[in-house]
Amino acid sequence: MLSNLKYNPHILIIILCLSINYCVIHNPNSTAQMETGSGNPLSMEKQLDKLFDFCVTNSQFSASVLIAHHGDIIYKKSFGMANIKEGIPINPLTNFNVASTTKPFTALGIALLSKKGKLHFDETVTTYLPDFPYESVTIRHLLTHTSGIPDYSHKPPFVMYHSAVINTRTEDKIFTSLDVLEWLIDVDLKPVFEPGSKMNYCNTGYVILALTIEQVSGKSYTEFITENILEPSGMDSSQIYTQGFENNIPGRALGYQSSRDRQSLILNDMNCLDGIHGDGGLYTSVEDLFKFDQALYTQLFFNEDIRLQIFSPHVMNDGQQKGYGLGWIISGYDDDTPTIVKHGGKWRGFTTAFQRLVEDSSSVIILCNSGLSGPTIGGIRDAATDILLGKELRYPKFPISDKIASVLYSEGADSAVAVFSDLHKNATERYFFDEHQLNIIGYNLMYDQRSDDAIKLLKANATAYPESANVYDSLGDAYSSIGDSLKAEEQYRKALLIDPELKHTAKKLSKIISG
Repeated sequence: MLSNLKYNPHILIIILCLSINYCVIHNPNSTAQMETGSGNPLSMEKQLDKLFDFCVTNSQFSASVLIAHHGDIIYKKSFGMANIKEGIPINPLTNFNVASTTKPFTALGIALLSKKGKLHFDETVTTYLPDFPYESVTIRHLLTHTSGIPDYSHKPPFVMYHSAVINTRTEDKIFTSLDVLEWLIDVDLKPVFEPGSKMNYCNTGYVILALTIEQVSGKSYTEFITENILEPSGMDSSQIYTQGFENNIPGRALGYQSSRDRQSLILNDMNCLDGIHGDGGLYTSVEDLFKFDQALYTQLFFNEDIRLQIFSPHVMNDGQQKGYGLGWIISGYDDDTPTIVKHGGKWRGFTTAFQRLVEDSSSVIILCNSGLSGPTIGGIRDAATDILLGKELRYPKFPISDKIASVLYSEGADSAVAVFSDLHKNATERYFFDEHQLNIIGYNLMYDQRSDDAIKLLKANATAYPESANVYDSLGDAYSSIGDSLKAEEQYRKALLIDPELKHTAKKLSKIISG
């Protein structure tokens, strides 16, 4: 099966935003503690230099970084190119698409309207958008991802635009937020669960919140966020993307992704979903995002009551707390670790990490335009945070797929399989592994008419993850692509033995059996 994790950046957004325990590894050359602990910015800067030098050496790291300690910037550096073709380097004022890191801005916009008494968190959405087809869903449900409404980014027609590098300029249709609402009305899908009973990260909710801001304020989402958040924060160069005006965003970085052989970066910038607001769309720089970070410590936007609601974990119907407030992921609220509020983002070639240690006014901001995965930037973010906390320098893991793809395209599939098998046994402290990485390479090989090589890698994946139905389904697809129905049938049967609920696999098996 070509899992949604293959190409779906919104799924990657979920991985980036909701996973807490991204792995990092100890410095292989030294186990010494930091020189003088967290109170010494010079020592921190040296450790941060080591961390980001490691990132540049071991990946196609193209990013702008700003790290603050006790409200003071102690590290601000940029790496790579904002525009490769034009030879424009990244600098601290370069504007990146921060994807789902737009959500805290949308949530704050709702909070500002609440502060003015123009809406209430616990009113139903239909109070403000009468055509919204889920009558029991409240504004708070949308803010906390507990609404149960379907995620448009996983459904047709939107999902197809996550699967390839598509440039806006080649497309006739640019979707807007209203298209998402009209889709909700037309498809008439039942809620995934009762509102408030579960949490399921949902981009649709934040699109509906953007439309609610427009309805209640009488202004466009772009105008409201600009006038009420960006300008008061001093975020003078930041902008919400508006269709047709991408060339007017000052100092805009283009998005890129690694080539299949991992030897270069290729353009992966905009597509037809960029006209949708609320769940994404903000372009900003590390300097502007730091201004926003600092403004959140003041009374500029909200009183103490609203501040507590925004930065406190949501309480579910059953009384359990979930680590998401109003637009922010929250950790450390239920143990003795520092309280952290954060949000990440992943869209096209852009990846964002924005982490705030609220108890000592420290922050980590990493804006990347080279297609780093969620786990990768999460590991970098957490390693930088450890330095702020006076902990030992630890290096992030990088995806095994980068290593395997490099070997595959330079030495061939047999060498790639041998390297994967060895590293999967002996190098889990250096790379992070999951079944999806070789799956992606395998389907790319099938697409490139190299199904024999795909079979070799997917067989190795099945050996590494024998309990996964997905790997057998994918191997079945590879055999099917070369017309080997008997072996395809064998793999589909293995997948169904592990997970009998795989309807798509059952359909493929039935088609083979029926001839």
